[in-house]
Amino acid sequence: MLSTLLALLTAGLVTLCDFDSRQLGWESLSLEISEVANPEHKGINPSKRCAVTTSGGEKWESVFTVPLSRALDFTAHPPVFSIKVLPPRAGLVVRFSIKQMKAGQSAECPTLWKETRTTKAGEWEELSFDFSDLSPKSNWYRKIVLYFDAGGTSSGESWFFDDLQVPDDDLTPLNLFRSVSDEPLFDVDPAFPWRSRSITSGRILTPRQSPDGKWHWYNRGSGKAHQTIGMFVQDSAKFDPIKGWKDYPGNPVLDVGRGADFDAWRILGVCPVPMPDHSLFFYYKARPYNQGNTFGTGLAYSTDGVHFDKLTDHSLSERNPADAVFHEGKFYLFIGPWLVITDDPLRIPLEEKIRILNAGDGPACFDRTCLFGNRVFRLEGVDKWFMVYHGDASHPDFPHRFHIALSDDLVHWTKVDNPQPLFSRGPRGRWDQGGIWAPEIIEYRGTLYMYYEGWGEAEEVPDRDKEYFRPAASRTGVAVCDKNAFLKWCGLQ
Repeated sequence: MLSTLLALLTAGLVTLCDFDSRQLGWESLSLEISEVANPEHKGINPSKRCAVTTSGGEKWESVFTVPLSRALDFTAHPPVFSIKVLPPRAGLVVRFSIKQMKAGQSAECPTLWKETRTTKAGEWEELSFDFSDLSPKSNWYRKIVLYFDAGGTSSGESWFFDDLQVPDDDLTPLNLFRSVSDEPLFDVDPAFPWRSRSITSGRILTPRQSPDGKWHWYNRGSGKAHQTIGMFVQDSAKFDPIKGWKDYPGNPVLDVGRGADFDAWRILGVCPVPMPDHSLFFYYKARPYNQGNTFGTGLAYSTDGVHFDKLTDHSLSERNPADAVFHEGKFYLFIGPWLVITDDPLRIPLEEKIRILNAGDGPACFDRTCLFGNRVFRLEGVDKWFMVYHGDASHPDFPHRFHIALSDDLVHWTKVDNPQPLFSRGPRGRWDQGGIWAPEIIEYRGTLYMYYEGWGEAEEVPDRDKEYFRPAASRTGVAVCDKNAFLKWCGLQ
């Protein structure tokens, strides 16, 4: 009966630390912690390595993790944890606590704990701690604290511990949009120098928007020396949202500058703005050589969507728009959670910016630390503006989830009140298991296609939550959703 209950409690857990292939830093204010060979290499714990600490006689001695790479998420599975211990005696209290990364408490994230007693001596046992009745919030807790012989004053007794398990935060089974394949749509490819090291998602222009009546998909790629903007194209008569995209033979279509130019090293941002006369403005994020972490915004112009003239030899702004919409004679520039409205494309008045999205009020607080508005779009027959954005609770630039905000006027935006993930990074071991960015959604024959950038490698990695872990690269993926299902998810049907 006990083993059955434990199995039910620990379903949906993943191993965060096993001292063999998955390492996690441990610290203590008063105790020594050592990584050692497993003294009882059998039974429920056949692993080769474990950790050990020795009690020092104080009542509330503890060992704790360094800040976790990503805050704990209880969206997919309940807040149940487990750890294996080899205690010196039976009947001793073990306290398991979850805390914020920083010291102190807050109303949003109080320190929580659960206790249980050991039942064995000198033999491994697995202890489970169920926090369900305390309803901890997702995406806040980034530290785990263990108290061995909690409240006791034993001294000189060794505690071995191993196999810390936490709730699995893989959201892919819950996603509204579903990946069409476990493989990327576009991978890095040495046959195309402009995208031989990375290829990201960008912006798609429909035949009604593009200067030449074709489908244009502008993307950022990187080669050996630079990051530039290239393009995939399709004819409208034979359009296939997945299999039809082809590299434009003249890529890249927007290249870096020269020498001391503000855009001589990298061109990063992908922000085309179709105009009523079928010409095209193109905002882009740029970096110069040897100027630290300097970024700037450039603007180019094209009458055919292929050949671009740069309109300025200097940066227009230190913040570049992720998207821009020309509407009723004005340019609406979306810069992270901000909006700038201007009637001159060469002027980006950041001092007049309007905040349109707030951090932290998305589902499960997933966008508490990182929130970047990305793509604004319309759907046929729907009198709404949609914005798809990425966010994260732990990293400023390693997001794991997308969401949608709605607007009637491009100025006032409301996040969709739906806890179901719109889309999230791939499961462990898939090419996009790390972070995801730059969602782009198009509509075609009643289906929505979402193209996106994913970071990762198709293999097991020690810590997929470590920001920009390596080896890895950016690739481009695609996911799909029925239009009516999306509108229902948005509360519009």
